[in-house]
Amino acid sequence: MMQVPNGDMSRNDDSIWWRDISNNNLLDDFVDSGFTGCFLSCCKNGKNILFWHSLWLGDQSLRERYPDVFDLSTIKNCAVADVLVWNNGKRHWALEALFNGGAAIALSHGTAAVLPTGAAMVLANGAATSTAFAAARGLPSWARFCDDLNAYTPVELEEDSFMWRINSEKEFSVRSVSNIVNGFKSFVWPSHLINLLKVMWELKIPPKIKVFTWRFFIGKIPSIDELLKRGVSSIINKDCVFCGNHPEVISHLFFNCHVVKEIWNQMYGWVGIKEVLNGVEFLDYGVLQDKVKNVNHRVKINIIWIAIIWCIRIMRNSIIFKGEVFCYDVVCSNIIFLSWRWLSFDYPKFNATYYEWFKLPLSCSNAI
Repeated sequence: MMQVPNGDMSRNDDSIWWRDISNNNLLDDFVDSGFTGCFLSCCKNGKNILFWHSLWLGDQSLRERYPDVFDLSTIKNCAVADVLVWNNGKRHWALEALFNGGAAIALSHGTAAVLPTGAAMVLANGAATSTAFAAARGLPSWARFCDDLNAYTPVELEEDSFMWRINSEKEFSVRSVSNIVNGFKSFVWPSHLINLLKVMWELKIPPKIKVFTWRFFIGKIPSIDELLKRGVSSIINKDCVFCGNHPEVISHLFFNCHVVKEIWNQMYGWVGIKEVLNGVEFLDYGVLQDKVKNVNHRVKINIIWIAIIWCIRIMRNSIIFKGEVFCYDVVCSNIIFLSWRWLSFDYPKFNATYYEWFKLPLSCSNAI
């Protein structure tokens, strides 16, 4: 079994692929698109097991076994430990926390305690039970739901453990992940998207850029509208950080915002491909593959295109999290520099200087 030290589902001697998949799997972004169903979870203190989504009570998640209770819950992505209250080694399920956002919790034994999150507690004989909690307790499946929970015995001072359930050895392997992806991607993604992803994965760019671009293509970038869909309610400003007069959605943030359009227009002019495709076509990664026939030019333009969306994202995050001010010249300079650096580091035949790349990006080096 894979042990979980200090909130990390991996050990130092585990493969980097296992660490990445298992740790990301506990993030909200990955609940519906990750590998949660591939893990068998042995719940001890419950700190690293998702209450609704992980397989810790049999071979079905609580979300699947009790969809009616799950639908009424207002906390969808909590850990098992978030609804456990320990008192002198004994545990109590504080289930009301699942239905009122954790603002108040009623304990069945009638005494008050303080959760690690500092949530206020309400006595069971009080009147402050939420409407959702009352509705859940009236469901026909509620008794079975409680029986399943009460039949399980967590251990407060022991770490959770996990097994990879996909192969018979119960050991993680990259091949097993590949089999999963190959078996399901054709049902999840249309063929044209799969073809674009193949083109992207073949490019020699840094791994984190590939992961970002992959998430961009499949619509998993955590833009404000996506965060709101996932229940993140603490966002104050929901507008685009560049123009300030349109809700932040992926299409607007990367393509339709008038500020971003200026970046695309500048890069389109810099690349110098007006005889091949127009400015609108330049925005479409798929059209690039069809219209740019020269292989060396196509590779360069693909890398430039990815550098554009990456630098737009970086500037957006810098404004939100660092308080920086938008600078058009900084974004354009970063695009030119990063695309040149990626080509210089990973394409041995590319030997253009930065000055040559800056002046004539497609003509400065014919070899890739």
